Amino acid sequence: MRKLSRLVVLSLFLATSFVLISCSNKNDPAIKICKEFIKKAATGDKTLKDIIDFESAAQKYGTSEQEVIKKEGAEKWNTIKDDMVTTILSTFAPLKNNYASAFKDFKVEEKGVDYWIVSYLNPAKERKMMMVKQRDGKLKAYFFKR
Repeated sequence: MRKLSRLVVLSLFLATSFVLISCSNKNDPAIKICKEFIKKAATGDKTLKDIIDFESAAQKYGTSEQEVIKKEGAEKWNTIKDDMVTTILSTFAPLKNNYASAFKDFKVEEKGVDYWIVSYLNPAKERKMMMVKQRDGKLKAYFFKR
């Protein structure tokens, strides 16, 4: 009888673990921030700039916020950020009315200490990736190609 009860408890524990693992990917904070990024970009929400990881964007082009500010000033850095936001908003604008159904199959491809690589299917059925990093205690996202 003891063996049977142990087996039942173990089975319930495994079933619960599988349920939690399968649900946890949908509730992952990195996936949530990617979906928020796409929603704000598609709907033209200017607060998109609050969740863009501008530092990762600058690093992708071989520079950093500090370098730009040092060489060209803070005004130039703010102009670069505004241009980036405008470009992203115009890229996603055609999806304004169907962004929720256009982007699917979000999953965490890689997870490090302070970053996530999240992939998703875009409307062209291409798998794209976004990098999410923790900056200043908040999650920030940026396009990422691999």
